[in-house]
This record gives sequence, C-alpha cells and structure tokens, in this order.
Amino acid sequence: MTWRLGRLLGFEVRLHVTAVIVLGLLVLPGLDDGEWVRPAVFGAVLLISILVHELGHAVVAQRLGLGPCSILLHGFGGLCSFGRSPTHRQGLLVSVAGPAAGLVLGALALGLDQLSGQHLTGVLALAVVLSLRINLFWSLFNLLPMYPLDGGQALRHGLALRLDGHRARAITRRVSQVLAAALAAWGIYERSLFFVFLAALIFSQNRDTEPVTD
Repeated sequence: MTWRLGRLLGFEVRLHVTAVIVLGLLVLPGLDDGEWVRPAVFGAVLLISILVHELGHAVVAQRLGLGPCSILLHGFGGLCSFGRSPTHRQGLLVSVAGPAAGLVLGALALGLDQLSGQHLTGVLALAVVLSLRINLFWSLFNLLPMYPLDGGQALRHGLALRLDGHRARAITRRVSQVLAAALAAWGIYERSLFFVFLAALIFSQNRDTEPVTD
C-alpha cells in the first residue's frame, strides 16, 4: 500500500506503508515514558534525508534524459525509478549522485551547527545534530562497493566501461561478498544485529544471482 505525497522538484513522491510502520516503531516506545521527542525528530530527519538522497538520483537521472523519474519512500530506505535504463556511464553518475546529495545536506548541517554556536536549542538543535550524523555516516557508508548499495552499483558501472558486462558483474559480486563478510564480523564484534542482518542480506544478494542485468 502506498500514498501519493505530491510532486517535489517535478518528481512524484510516494510513501509506502512500511515507512509508516518503521516510523511508528521508532516513536511508539517513547510514549510510555514521555521520551518521544527525540525518536520523533530522528524519524522525521531520517525520512527527509532519504528523500534528499533519492532526489539526488532523480535530478541527475532527469538531466541525463532518463526521465520521467519517481521516488518511493519505504521502510528500508528509498527507491528512484527511471523512465529508461541508463548506460554504464550514466549509471555511474546517477549512482554517486544520491550519496553526494546526502553529503551536501550533511555539510549544510555542519555549517549551520558551526555558525550558530550555542544559539540553537531544543528540537532545532537536535534536528541539526541528527542531520549531520545521519547524512555524513550513511552517505559514506552507501558509497562502499557492495551491491545493492550505490557504491556497488557505481563499481559495476565503472568496471563495465572497461570490461565486458559479465566480468564486471562477477567482480562486483566478489567484492560485495568480501566486504559483506567483513561487515558481518564487525557487526558481531559490536553486537549490532542491524549490521549483521544487513551484511547477510548483501551477501545473499550477491551469492547466486548476478547483481544487475544489462
């Protein structure tokens, strides 16, 4: 089930029910003890950050003639759909555009935090700090060369500019598997079920099937 939120910068934006469920899981536990403000602000900043990330993909894709583009926000992130499939050069540019948009948003949050000093308080200060942390961390993490992260898609498109498609996909699979194993080990060490689950998901998506098709 999805809801149409409207158009932003000319792109249709829709919200999937899983996004509402995840936001609810973030906020509802805090209602019992009255500590709902921080998770609510976190959920809002996270949703906005995902939207900015997907807008980065959409704007570049539209500029490259891949439109019409649309954006779907869901519980596991976002999805930007294109009107037609990109070439490898176009795919490389579109892949890095999302994390680049997130880094710009994070840099803006950092600048606002530095310029304001101690003048920002309450919800606004919390939103700036969370925006800084979320966008800088997740944008850099998303650039890791693991499919289906943007870094993995950029790796495959970049390799395909020099190698044949089959070889590019095979290398992308192997690199993704190695890094996913390292991520799983790190997640176990840090006792982070989220990163262990994410690593398992990435590894499974690169084990038996090719990451993408030409």
